[in-house]
Amino acid sequence: MQEKLTEEVELGGGAGGASSDNDKIFNNRRSDDDDKEEEESKDELNRHHYHIDVNRPQDEIVTVEDELSPVEELGHNSRANLHDESADTWTKYKLMTWNLWCIPVSSPRTLSNPDRCSSYLRDLAEKQQWQNYDGLIVVALQELWCWKTGIFPPFLLRIIALFEYIPYIGRFFSALFQLISILLGVLPILKCLPIQYDPKSRFIHKMRNFLPYAIKDSSIPISVFMDNGLCTLTNKPPTEWGCQSYESTACDDSLANKGWLWCFYEAQKLLIINTHMQAAGAGHERLLQLRELKSWLYKKWESKGLVNKCIVLGDFNVDMESHPERVRIFTETQSKKMLINAGNEHEHNPNLQLADKVHEDKDEEEEDDLGDAKEAVNDVVISMDEHDDKPSKKEDAMSKSLVNEMEMAHKIDADIYDELGDDPLTPLPCSTKESLADNLRKLKMARQGGKKTKFTKKAYINIPHHLGPTFHKLNRYEPTFKRAEYNIDHIFANFKCEQVKNSLLALGRYKLSDHRLVVSEFSAT
Repeated sequence: MQEKLTEEVELGGGAGGASSDNDKIFNNRRSDDDDKEEEESKDELNRHHYHIDVNRPQDEIVTVEDELSPVEELGHNSRANLHDESADTWTKYKLMTWNLWCIPVSSPRTLSNPDRCSSYLRDLAEKQQWQNYDGLIVVALQELWCWKTGIFPPFLLRIIALFEYIPYIGRFFSALFQLISILLGVLPILKCLPIQYDPKSRFIHKMRNFLPYAIKDSSIPISVFMDNGLCTLTNKPPTEWGCQSYESTACDDSLANKGWLWCFYEAQKLLIINTHMQAAGAGHERLLQLRELKSWLYKKWESKGLVNKCIVLGDFNVDMESHPERVRIFTETQSKKMLINAGNEHEHNPNLQLADKVHEDKDEEEEDDLGDAKEAVNDVVISMDEHDDKPSKKEDAMSKSLVNEMEMAHKIDADIYDELGDDPLTPLPCSTKESLADNLRKLKMARQGGKKTKFTKKAYINIPHHLGPTFHKLNRYEPTFKRAEYNIDHIFANFKCEQVKNSLLALGRYKLSDHRLVVSEFSAT
């Protein structure tokens, strides 16, 4: 039995290939002779850094003495057997989500941003003394992309990262070498090699003194060329952890293994999910991904009574800045309708779902519009009959076309409501920003007319509604994306949070990421 652990304690190997030469393993079960030393070494053990790969067995950790031991791959889900710190209880939470903008080739600082952002976060941790924080700290990171490089040595990309500080020329050479490494990595004859560029380890290493537990999954399926880009850092060891991949993808997002990382704290019945959703497209894929996440959450956890608290955070690529406005419009609409129909109790059941009321309003409006259109057509025909015995073929075709368009619009809206289910806010018309319902309407109209159309990027979806009835948004409805006014980085919880304090950090436009660092602090019993 070894008495001392190394500073870097790495659990297991990636599912995408063989383990590296530095993978070492030994069993973490202590003998009776070590019981006397347990109390003396507890403080030292808590200072060590646990680097958790979701594809490796969690009852195994690394030592220098077992340097040449092989690593067995056991799949995605694992369970911890480190020490009893996971049984700790806490009431304070500090949650952060940050998209680091490390997209290969297209980002101006793909290779250097992991070092820039980790240095910024480490300085923030030192300033706020995270090592003395008496609660749970979670940092959810996105776009720390890992890709296979074939026979291209990954350490060369580390060197090229230094040139990104040189304007224009540095970015050109950085993009060039990234492209070469990607092309070599996707070649079928070289894709089986385990050589990867993975910036997560550098970020994890810099934060080891403040967030000693890191969860990641750098596996790359054969059908894509990048991993999920996710990494979760925390100051408390989870009981279980794992990852899932989205089945619904589209556009260039299909080239990455997007999904979510999760970690579970059994003593607290707390589940934390870090996700990065579809970026491109009209937004229908994001709706499907939300349903995938909700279905997994219910089947694996909620239906079995395993969780009381759940936190979902990350980059959803859904702009929720218009959410307060939509809530106001919906509330006013319902208030007016209740006043008008206050005397008709048989028509207004207070237990009806809000979504049914929205459906009634919209259906009545569409029927009225269709009726008005038909009346207008009849008026035109009657007016023409007064002057001519028979309308012209052109006028008759125009009237029929108008009726057909109204009928088609009514059918399209009915299909959209069926697609969104009982979501009361997403179908609402809003003057500030458009929603997924608007994009779906454009898409269906374009298909009917055979014309191209322009969609609204990051279109609004009522995310808390699709995650579950008890979920609510913690961070503010203000832009979190620097290159456009989008509120797309969110933190949701399904339990009561008190004394919530929100902040946005890393505000510099060009120095770090194109996303702001979103922070929510609160207390909960």
